[in-house]
Amino acid sequence: MMSTAKERTKVRKKAEPPMTQLAYTVPEFCRAFRISERHYLNLRYAGKAPTEMRVGRRVLISVESAQAWVKARELEKA
Repeated sequence: MMSTAKERTKVRKKAEPPMTQLAYTVPEFCRAFRISERHYLNLRYAGKAPTEMRVGRRVLISVESAQAWVKARELEKA
């Protein structure tokens, strides 16, 4: 039994808009701010890293925390 072309075509879903990033993993944060992961760990040990949140085993840094970290570093230099 032959199927028609209409039966063979797949129903395509509308493309969803890309999601806005709400949090970074530590490697993503380091790439975004162009610092090494070792430097990030040094900042963490010195108490100057952004606030982290733990989701299961993952360590995430919210976008808001990253922005606050940038502001704090700018004020530190001023």
